[in-house]
Amino acid sequence: MTNKVSDLPVCRVLDAGARYGIHPTWLPIAGAVELHLVDADPDEAMRLADMYADTDTIHVMNLALSNEPGTLRFNRYRHYACSSIYDPDLEWLQESAYKPDEMEVVGHFEVKADTVDHLFEGRPIHFMKLDVEGSEPNVLRGAHNQLADHVLGLRCEVGFTSPFARTGTFCEVMELASTHKFEMINMDYAGRGEPVSPYALPERFGRIIATDAVWIAPRHKLNIGNDIEVAHKHLFMALFLILNNATDIGVDLLLDARRSGTVTIGTLNTSPFGAALKRRVAKLFKEMKMYPFASSLNLESVFETLFEDQFPSMHKFNEEAFYRGA
Repeated sequence: MTNKVSDLPVCRVLDAGARYGIHPTWLPIAGAVELHLVDADPDEAMRLADMYADTDTIHVMNLALSNEPGTLRFNRYRHYACSSIYDPDLEWLQESAYKPDEMEVVGHFEVKADTVDHLFEGRPIHFMKLDVEGSEPNVLRGAHNQLADHVLGLRCEVGFTSPFARTGTFCEVMELASTHKFEMINMDYAGRGEPVSPYALPERFGRIIATDAVWIAPRHKLNIGNDIEVAHKHLFMALFLILNNATDIGVDLLLDARRSGTVTIGTLNTSPFGAALKRRVAKLFKEMKMYPFASSLNLESVFETLFEDQFPSMHKFNEEAFYRGA
């Protein structure tokens, strides 16, 4: 008997610090996941609520996430996206000349705070994205149970130095992730930091102040639950990896799951993630085929193993609307 889409496990994503809307990594599958966008700024939360008012799968909350419930006072900086519970580090800002027109405090606001564990009690969070201007360690401390039991992937802004006083650093975030045996797989940083002067080549310059880093849970966590839940956790994780620049790990995970029977072609065909995975893998393989190293990989055979379908080679790829999708 084929499962209805409504009966399939929900992939629940928490985006804390959701200013400007859905993070680009989730845009390709925004309709297939349950997205919870949380922002402390009441004006931004209202704007987001209006933006997504007609979308049943996107929920917006005006709230601050932290390590305990209560009320938090925020500094509103001239650049609203920098709003934080932390005061500016005036000495560091003066010495570094970092965003001099953006880091001035122009006001304050208070907002209710809660923990991830309390807010989502009884509802597993599968993926978290945090960009909360120095409060990332506090949010993680308030998500201890979710990280231990449910979270499969984490994208988090990490700071190596900071315009704020007393904020969490990369080392704090790394320690908290490591406590739950999470493995860091990559960073968005690729050598281009905050520029200081023009005397550099375009590939590598400046200081690395902050970037996003991505972690994944240990693989055994994917095998917790009934057969349908386990299969979909593998799909969730494979797609998360592919969307976060870890295509090698994502395709390898999916290939193992297909060969072992953990994920069947029936599961792929009934899950909203199946189509997204098929498109993404096809686009990846099409691009890989342009490079000499791929000549020995037999990508067509791997694609057929994964999806029990022929790889759409040459003009067929561009002719089929399915592969032109996101």
